[in-house]
Parts: sequence; C-alpha cells; structure tokens
Amino acid sequence: MKGIVVLAGIAAAAVLAGIVIAFVNKEEELAPGDFTVYEESGKKVHMADYQGKPIIVNMWATWCPACTNELPVFEKMYKEYGSRVQFMMINSENKQGLENAKDYISKGRYTFPVYYDWYDSAYNVYGTGYIPLTLAFDARGNLVYNDTGRMSEKALRTLIEDIL
Repeated sequence: MKGIVVLAGIAAAAVLAGIVIAFVNKEEELAPGDFTVYEESGKKVHMADYQGKPIIVNMWATWCPACTNELPVFEKMYKEYGSRVQFMMINSENKQGLENAKDYISKGRYTFPVYYDWYDSAYNVYGTGYIPLTLAFDARGNLVYNDTGRMSEKALRTLIEDIL
C-alpha cells in the first residue's frame, strides 16, 4: 500500500512540475534561439532585444580559469567595438554566485555588460556542457560562430570583424 501512495505522490509531483514548466515557457513565449538572462538588478533581458546589431555572447564563470583568463581580451574588444557590436557576457553561475561574480567584475574593473543566466535559459538553448562558450550572431540574428575554449585576442578580433 505504501508503494502505491509513493507512486501516486511521484506522479502528482511530475504532473505539477510539467504544469509549472509549461506555464513558465508559455509566459516567456520566446522565439527559437532566443533566451532570457538577467541584469544584476533582476531585470529580464532577451537576446532578441539586440536584434539588428551583431552580438557576441560569452558564457563564463568565476571558478573557470579559462573563462577568467579570457575576460581581459573581451574587455579590450568591448572598448574597441562596443559601439558597433552588442556584447553579452553571461555569468553561468546560479543566484548564489551573484556576489562572487559582482566582486570579480569589480576587482577586474570590467566595463562590458554582464548578464546572469540564473535559470539556465541561455545554457539550455546554446550550452554544450563546457565553458567558456563564445557565440557570434550577425545583425540578422543568424548564429555564425559557436565554440568552447579560451579565445585569443586575434581570434576574437577576426570573429568580430567577420560579423560587422
């Protein structure tokens, strides 16, 4: 009898979880390839908000040495190309990692825009299981580059020039 009650409870939880997931997805109604990330303040930002401008997305975390090693390169390119290319530097840590990320950005004096993927929206669309992950989209929103690993200044500059 206990087994039936446990199974009924698991089934009810699964149905409820499905309803919650369906509600969240329906609420967002994102276009294919779009995702939702958050500013530090909690304001939602969609990648589609920047359509019409080339976009560089970089998914990173403070605990990832390859990620933190390439941030100065992204900062340099942001200072050089930030008026013509939208940079989306997406911290992939959960909300508990917010303070670590904020401290890291502050100490490094980075000025590029940082967004937070607290609910794995960007990761679920483009994640490969590895970071750092860099994506590039042309002004029409077409994904033209998707690769993991540390980017050199030369490679990032070439990528940006190619999408301009």
